[in-house]
Amino acid sequence: MFVRDGLGDALEDQIIQYQRALHDLAVAMDAARKSGQNAAADQLRVQFDALTAEVNKLVGKKFTQESPSPFALSLANFGGTISKALAGAGGVALLGLGLIAFMTFKGAAAYRPRAVQTRRANRRRR
Repeated sequence: MFVRDGLGDALEDQIIQYQRALHDLAVAMDAARKSGQNAAADQLRVQFDALTAEVNKLVGKKFTQESPSPFALSLANFGGTISKALAGAGGVALLGLGLIAFMTFKGAAAYRPRAVQTRRANRRRR
């Protein structure tokens, strides 16, 4: 994976820096074990474990930062429930009838008899 430093937020940059330090510690531990310096490798292992715990905390913080809010999740779940309820043919027919009724009543409310339109036009002329 190709990662550039400085393009994310500070928390992400710190995670990347610690992951690089973990890699360096792992390489040093391997070199110490191969050269027979087991005490040095054990000391590096303690540092490695402590840094791993810190990285895990930072990754947890990053995850909570990027997670959607509970409100957004509940809104998405509500939309899913509505779509499942309307998924059947009856739901689609009901939605269509509701739309037809809305358009009919909207058109009826906008209709004005000719006499009312003429009286209003005459008032504007005066």
